Amino acid sequence: MTAGANLSGAKITASFLNGGSETLTWAKIKNQGDGKGGVLSSQGWSLTQAGDSFVYPWILQADASISLAALTIDLFGGNAAFDTEEDANAASNTDGSFQGVPFTVKPGFLRPDSVVYSTPIDISNGDLFSTLTLRWDNGFSNSLLKFVADTDSGTSENPVAIAEPPAEPAEPPVAPPLVTLVETPPSTTRVPEPSVLLGLLAIAGLGRRLNRGHDTELPSGSFL
Repeated sequence: MTAGANLSGAKITASFLNGGSETLTWAKIKNQGDGKGGVLSSQGWSLTQAGDSFVYPWILQADASISLAALTIDLFGGNAAFDTEEDANAASNTDGSFQGVPFTVKPGFLRPDSVVYSTPIDISNGDLFSTLTLRWDNGFSNSLLKFVADTDSGTSENPVAIAEPPAEPAEPPVAPPLVTLVETPPSTTRVPEPSVLLGLLAIAGLGRRLNRGHDTELPSGSFL
């Protein structure tokens, strides 16, 4: 059995419709009957629970001076978790957690617009969560809400632990770009051998000398 007095250390966060939030730490409330615990805010709201949470309700109150947009109950600091599986024989029921009760509004009270369990604990088969969040689209103000939400406690030897998030899938290796090798055909241009090149240069020089000799003007009176 887990009661309100067993949840000391849990964190309760109220988010206000006009902006801002307040987080309080759950504690046992003395002189208020056995098993009672809760948070009492000076800003005009409170959340309490007394007795076995499988049976007895949580009680949320908000004055007319404020309007709650959301209320988050995080039991991790209180070494506890919400138990949502009603069928003790279901495959989703975690061994040792027995039967639970999901969020259920007591008759005569309005259900929030959104109810979300989150942050599964490490041994959960899908029924144990650390966090419960309630949301109101138009705010919760000047109102009273009673609801049942079962809880289970960890032990000092086996405390509640948050489940590790799934590992990110490894990115596939990137293949290097393909390089296409193009074979360059051998050049067909022939480069003259040095000896041939020298011979050509010599012939060219001889031709220039012959041309100069042919163009020489003979002196007058000379005969060929």
